Amino acid sequence: MGQNTGRLDDITEKMKYNLLLVANDTYFSLLLVCLKSILTSCKMENIAKIYIADLGFCNKNRETISKLHEKIEFINTEINIGNSDVLFSKNWVNAISQKTAALYLLIKNGCTPVVMLDCDTIVIEDFSDMINHDFDIQFCKRASPVLRGDGLLLEYIASFVSINSTSALSFVIEWIKRIEERINLNMSPPYETPAMVELINKNTKLKLGSLDENIASCENSYHSGITKIIHAKSTRKNEHFSSLRFAKIKNLPYRKTLNFLNRKDIIAFTIFMILWRIFRIIRPKNIKLQKLPNE
Repeated sequence: MGQNTGRLDDITEKMKYNLLLVANDTYFSLLLVCLKSILTSCKMENIAKIYIADLGFCNKNRETISKLHEKIEFINTEINIGNSDVLFSKNWVNAISQKTAALYLLIKNGCTPVVMLDCDTIVIEDFSDMINHDFDIQFCKRASPVLRGDGLLLEYIASFVSINSTSALSFVIEWIKRIEERINLNMSPPYETPAMVELINKNTKLKLGSLDENIASCENSYHSGITKIIHAKSTRKNEHFSSLRFAKIKNLPYRKTLNFLNRKDIIAFTIFMILWRIFRIIRPKNIKLQKLPNE
C-alpha cells in the first residue's frame, strides 16, 4: 500500500470532505468531546457535513448535539440501543453493522471524501492534509500489528478510514458482508477491523493508502508535533466516561484537552489524571498487577 504524501492546500467546494461518527446515549459524553475537538481543531471551511448515525439518542441529547454546529446532521438507523453499555453484547454487534451501513449510504449518495472516525477520539490538529485523492481508500496502519487468536494479523485498525472515491463502494459492500458472516459464524469479536483487514489483504483493484497510527489514531501516548488525532480506546467493558479514558494517555496536551470538556468532566479529568500519574510513579516496576476474574 502507498504512503500518503499528498496535501490539500487549495480545497475547492468539490474537494470538501465529510465526517461520519456513530453513537448513542451511552457514548454521548465521548461524542461531545469528539465533536468539540473537531469544531475547535479542524478548519471548518474544509468540511462539508458532519454526519452522526443515531443508534439511540434521547431528544434532549440529540438537540444538544444539533446546536453545536449547522453542519451537523443525523442519519437515522434501524437500531436503537439507547443506554446499552455492554461491549460485544448483541446490541453492540448490531451497532457495528449500522456503522458500515451508514458509510455505504453516504458513498452511494456521492458524499465523498468521507472520513469514518470513532467517537472516542479527540482531534488535536486539522487533518485535511492527510486526505490524499491519489487513493480510493486510506486506512490507519497500526504501529504494532496485533495477532488474533484465529491467526489473522491485524496490521490496520478501523478507527480512522477515509473513503476518497465512489469506487470504494464495492469494498464497503463486501466489508458489510464479511462483518455479517463473522457474526453469523459466532466468531470472536470485534468484527469490524478483522473483516476490513481481510479485504485489504485480498485487494487487487482499488488504490489503497496507509496512514501512520501515531498520526491518525494514536493510542496510549501523544507524540508532540506528530499526532493529529488521539484514540482513547476503551480497555474495560463499561468505561464510557471521557475523563477516565483521556486521563490515561501519556503526554496528553492538557490545556488543549480542557477546551473540549464540560465543567463536570474537567473536574473529574483533572482529579483522575493526578491520581493516575501518582499511581504510575509509586507502583513497583517489578510487580505485575493481576487482573480480577471478571475484569
